[in-house]
Amino acid sequence: MLKFIKENPQKRYLIELPSDINQEGIDKAIKELEIIKDMVSDYTFACYSLNSFKETRKRGYQAFLALPVTDWELFDSLLEEGASDIWIDGALGFQTDAIARAKSSTKIRAVPNYSAVIGDMKPNSFFIRPEDLDKYQRAVDIIFFREKDISREIILFTIYKRGNFIGNIEDLIPVTREPISNALFKEDFAETRLNCRQSCKVPGRHCTYCRTYFNIGKNI
Repeated sequence: MLKFIKENPQKRYLIELPSDINQEGIDKAIKELEIIKDMVSDYTFACYSLNSFKETRKRGYQAFLALPVTDWELFDSLLEEGASDIWIDGALGFQTDAIARAKSSTKIRAVPNYSAVIGDMKPNSFFIRPEDLDKYQRAVDIIFFREKDISREIILFTIYKRGNFIGNIEDLIPVTREPISNALFKEDFAETRLNCRQSCKVPGRHCTYCRTYFNIGKNI
């Protein structure tokens, strides 16, 4: 790893601190970071618990909470704590103008083909198709994948880097059990979702745009 870092100082390095890490583990990770800190142009601790995030920030290191943020209260708290990154999901993924105004120098992260919902994803869950990445650029700085299979992650990386996908959307984003062609989705689909605030989830509000779009695709 040290050889790789010396040869690639321009890359951004994430040091992962797992959720069950103790104080001794945090101290060890910080000592290892100090070895490479002056070699790299950018680094951050990806903290899977609030405790490790607070501890690393208290010591003055770059860090972020590596858990999805879906509400403004937590988003604002992380900004105040100086989080290097914020992983948005849920309703925040449908408020891109507000995210762009609020983020300042903080890097906004998102998983384009996965949403941290209980149960299966639905048509009105947060996701980004490869063709729509450019529409999210004002708000989202980094996309990443949460795949256990490295070969699938490489395929997803290639597709999103290319910016288009010819096939069924279910093969890319597990949002429906129906074989709906991704080619049926036009620009207006993403544009309508950019700032809708996921109003379909708010009691007393009514929107069926995403579900209707998928139903039409299924019938076609």
